[in-house]
Amino acid sequence: HALQIYASELQHALNLLCWDDYACFGVALYAQSAHALNIHARGHMALSSSYVYAQDATQLTLFCGSEASEYGCYQLYVYAPDYVSLGVPRTHVQCQGHGCYDELYLYSAHGA
Repeated sequence: HALQIYASELQHALNLLCWDDYACFGVALYAQSAHALNIHARGHMALSSSYVYAQDATQLTLFCGSEASEYGCYQLYVYAPDYVSLGVPRTHVQCQGHGCYDELYLYSAHGA
C-alpha cells in the first residue's frame, strides 16, 4: 500500500478526509482498537484499493459520495466492529450517488 496509517490505540476521534479524485488510493488504515473513526470519501475513486482495519473500534462511520459518474469508494475492504446489541450498530455506512457503486466489502465477526 502507498500509505499506511497506524491509529490502533487512539483515544480520540480520527477523521480521514479523502476529498478529491484518488485522494486515498492504496491506503491501509490500522485502527483496530481506536475510539471513533470517521471516514469521508468524495471524488472519483477517492477511497479505493484500500483496507480499513477497525474490528474492535468503538465506532466506525463511513461516507462514500460521488458526483455524476464518479465512484467514491471502490475496491474497499472494511473490517468493521461488531454490533453492541441487536439494533445498536457500531458501524454506520452512508452511500450517496455512485459512492458505493462496486466492490465495497464489509467484514464483521458477528454483524456490523
